[in-house]
Amino acid sequence: VSTQSTGRYSYNSCTHTVGGSNDWRRLNLGQQYHFSKVVSYNRQDCCQNRINGATVSTVLGSQKTECGTVAYQGGTNVYEIVCGGTTGNLADSIKIEKSGIITLCEVDVYGSLITDLYLI
Repeated sequence: VSTQSTGRYSYNSCTHTVGGSNDWRRLNLGQQYHFSKVVSYNRQDCCQNRINGATVSTVLGSQKTECGTVAYQGGTNVYEIVCGGTTGNLADSIKIEKSGIITLCEVDVYGSLITDLYLI
């Protein structure tokens, strides 16, 4: 999202929540996509375990579909969560949430824009 994946908070490439019981960050893209994966870059200068347990979901209106949950591993700076495989999940936003502080230092979202929707 910031196009910087330095993992250093002092470089203004990271953001975090305040640490409530249902903290979240949501990226609304304004159009519908088939999301295939979300790649999250972890903070490297401190507090690396804050990413543990963060759940990544796609959202379309009031419908939320869980893609997966990050399992923190020491020394790992990049986490990839697959959202629906090759066809992806139809949605207009990505939500990352957990109980407690979430620190994100870059989030890359992969998918394809839906240009035509057909109702059958």
